[in-house]
Amino acid sequence: MRSFCDLRGNEAGLGRCLGQGGEGAVYSVANRAGMVAKIYARRPDEHASRKLGAMVQLGTEELGAIAAWPQDLLHDPRTGNVVGFLMPRIDGHHEIHKLYGPSDRKQAFPDAGWGFLIRAARNLAAAFDAVHRHGHVIGDVNQGNVVVSRQATLRLIDCDSFQITHLGRNYTCRVGVPLFTPPELSGRKLDDLVRTPEHDRFGLAVLIFHLLFMGRHPFAGRHPDRAIPVEVALREGLFAFGREGIRSGLVPPPYSLWLRDLTPTVADLFERAFGREAIAGGPRPTAGDWVGALEMLESRLTTCRDDPRHAHAHSNGSCPWCRIENDGGPSFFFLPPGAAPGSFDLATVWRSIEAIESPGPAPLPIDLGLGHASIEGLATAALRALRDLLGEVALRTSSRLRRELEREKHDIDACQSNVRRLESQWAELCGDRRFTALKHDLQEARASYEGLKPVEDAEWEAVTSRHREQKLRPFLQSFALEFARIPGLGLAELGRLASRGITTAADITPEALMAMRFIDLELVKALLLFKGVAMRAFRFDPVIGVPGRESKALEEQQARRRADLVKKLQQGALELAEVRRQTLAWREVLGRGLRDKRSELAELQSHAVWTRGMPGAAPAPASSGSAGSSASSVGR
Repeated sequence: MRSFCDLRGNEAGLGRCLGQGGEGAVYSVANRAGMVAKIYARRPDEHASRKLGAMVQLGTEELGAIAAWPQDLLHDPRTGNVVGFLMPRIDGHHEIHKLYGPSDRKQAFPDAGWGFLIRAARNLAAAFDAVHRHGHVIGDVNQGNVVVSRQATLRLIDCDSFQITHLGRNYTCRVGVPLFTPPELSGRKLDDLVRTPEHDRFGLAVLIFHLLFMGRHPFAGRHPDRAIPVEVALREGLFAFGREGIRSGLVPPPYSLWLRDLTPTVADLFERAFGREAIAGGPRPTAGDWVGALEMLESRLTTCRDDPRHAHAHSNGSCPWCRIENDGGPSFFFLPPGAAPGSFDLATVWRSIEAIESPGPAPLPIDLGLGHASIEGLATAALRALRDLLGEVALRTSSRLRRELEREKHDIDACQSNVRRLESQWAELCGDRRFTALKHDLQEARASYEGLKPVEDAEWEAVTSRHREQKLRPFLQSFALEFARIPGLGLAELGRLASRGITTAADITPEALMAMRFIDLELVKALLLFKGVAMRAFRFDPVIGVPGRESKALEEQQARRRADLVKKLQQGALELAEVRRQTLAWREVLGRGLRDKRSELAELQSHAVWTRGMPGAAPAPASSGSAGSSASSVGR
């Protein structure tokens, strides 16, 4: 492990390489929590070493909170040369273009709405304001030296390129990116140029415009008569979305926001930042101006009534994002705020589900299920036995006894019916069938959730492929064979191909070519190569190429399916616990009911058996007399 020394002679051991670029590499530092080391690939010269030392002395707590500001120098202990510096470690951040670019935002910030982008823009302006208040200039403003977190907080990186002033000496910023450099510096050598915060304000306004306008550049427009590159429009101050651009015939690209979709204050700040007055020396909005204006814009946002992913500042209720989608443009926002899939932890949820124990099977208690067959028809058997003893006629004349036996039969039948009803309820409510079925449903939901990505990817691939093919054929049709330089393709061959309907790269297929008699195989190869070259030139961005309404419909369908599965799994543990509680409660209630009814049935059974054993209950003569009397009565 390599190690270096800081300014106090303390050792700083390098750990894992975290990133590498043209200037050098960034490493973790074993004994410095929250810090990383930037080690240059080439030893810094004296000027750069003095600048780094000055930055360490000028560092403050505020600068360390908003930027990867140098905290300490690192020296080679053998030579004493400066090799790099220590700076705050920044984790959980993405380069800012992954927020304002729709394609990147779908992956890195899928639930970021317009309000989130406005808040990030406000925090970006606050970071610039802090640097300027300390007397420094960022200089090389671009999309690569700003990173943003999931909380819309921002940090400035590559701070060693900043312009600083220390002890009356200027340490300039020697680099710059043209599309973020103000027009008045266009073409000028930057090595020894002393810049001012005014120059930073142009780059800040470009980054804020990127954030609010979905990655559009303020000087990227369309002219009906001539092509105006962004660099030319920038030098001439032709702000495509503002008054100067409109007067010059420029119009914004299709499916863009308009300045009037913002608050008047923010729209005016963009006009001042990009207009010709600023190029001529007029003041651009300060970072503090942007902080206040963006805070006001965010406070005036309202959620679209038709789409919760849309937020806008219109007081009349008109949503510009719905306007763009209804005009056939893309959907720039993908999930409602706070609905990112990463907020659901399947492993944690499933552990909660597994923690709920099954109530287990509950067979009908044996003592509650026996003896019922012997009871069935008991009263009828008693009547039959009594009829054998007393005779049919005597039985008919013994109405009181008959009513008593019939009542006994009715009571036994009713009691047995109640017992059977309770047994049926026991089988339905007291076993583990409901718990097992719900657990099986949750297992299927888990499997479905784990398999969502390939399913969703296949759905998107189907939609993307369809629109790619729809756009690929017109693209290939622009490659006409008559203008192509293909070996072996002369007028005669062109005529033969045209007779078969093959006039552009779109018409070329191996089957169509081989169906032509006597065609030269070398020409076939050349034609297929021509089509292949044309296809490689085709570019299709699915985020922009798929109509917003269609992508929105698929996203909503996938979101509903995902949300349903998440909801089912999140509620699974509670539902299983409730089924278990109900099952155990039913066992208690029905078990008590079965015990009571069994006791009642046993008592009725005992009484019925006693009744069947009463042949001596009535005197024999009376029985005979009664029988004879009844018989003669019947005979009459």
